[in-house]
Amino acid sequence: MNVIIGVDSGGTRTSVKIIAGDPPGLVLQYEALATLDGSLSPKQYGETLRKVLARAAAQVLELPGCSVHLFISAAGFSPPVRHEFLTALRNVMPDLLGDSVAAAGAANDGVSLMLAYESSLAVIAGTGSIVLVRSPEGFRQVGGHDWVACDQGSGFWIGLRSIRRAFNDLDQGVDSVLLQRLYEHFGLPLDDDERLVAKAYDLAVAHASMKREIARFAASVCGAAERGDLVAQDIVKAEAEELADLTISAVRRFPPPGVTADLTGVLCGGLLSNEFYRKAFDNQVAMRLSSTSPLTAISWRQVNNGLDAAVVLATKLANSDLEFMSIDEDHRPVVVHF
Repeated sequence: MNVIIGVDSGGTRTSVKIIAGDPPGLVLQYEALATLDGSLSPKQYGETLRKVLARAAAQVLELPGCSVHLFISAAGFSPPVRHEFLTALRNVMPDLLGDSVAAAGAANDGVSLMLAYESSLAVIAGTGSIVLVRSPEGFRQVGGHDWVACDQGSGFWIGLRSIRRAFNDLDQGVDSVLLQRLYEHFGLPLDDDERLVAKAYDLAVAHASMKREIARFAASVCGAAERGDLVAQDIVKAEAEELADLTISAVRRFPPPGVTADLTGVLCGGLLSNEFYRKAFDNQVAMRLSSTSPLTAISWRQVNNGLDAAVVLATKLANSDLEFMSIDEDHRPVVVHF
């Protein structure tokens, strides 16, 4: 029995889907809190893989004689840690899945989307953000180097800008919508200033969950924007504009082959599923395209996450990994055959 395991590991959570049989059918789908994001130390890759795949491994043990092909789409996959991902797959997979594992692969989440959906452009905006273009010279990445340098238009920056604005309101004695939502977000009474300030000090410590904790506030901010709060709208629009600017500049710098007037891209991430953010992004993209020649429009395929893309690539891995070999080394998926 052929078993396909797709893993989508983003900045906040990891999703796993197991498909088996002929005809193929869903066996199990679940979420894990552990993630292979950019803040994770490479020394923790092996331990994190074990946590993420523990339920999958238990399921595989109930399917004797199966052949497992697994693919991981990971936000934290990047050229500097390629070797560490490869080593983790090589060491962990046989321990977890025994003789059942046939092959395992991993790639950056943007690359995974482009390969699975055969697209020349991918834009992701969730906890972090990234723009990837496939030009005649290979994959080209713009942004995506984590929050200190990049992550334009991401949940992290919407969350951080909004937290700063809410604390400015607190210091000025303004009972604003963002301040109320910040109390609610952290589960605090609306007048518990002392504990809110203590939470700010806690967030200032650069622990592994800092980025995702700040980014989670973006959902509440986008909700406030949808309900008409002007301050929230300004913050969301500003970040959507930064991502749109990054997207169009990437396409202009590294035009995909055969682009004449219309380009098809993939959109992914929780922020782009928010109606207010998505409309702001689309408007800013259209404004920039109006002055771009020859490209005049981008048609988007929107997906909620990269889980189905990971399943598609695990299925491709079960047939052949030759397609992966044509990709430039920095963005090429790592693959281990057992």
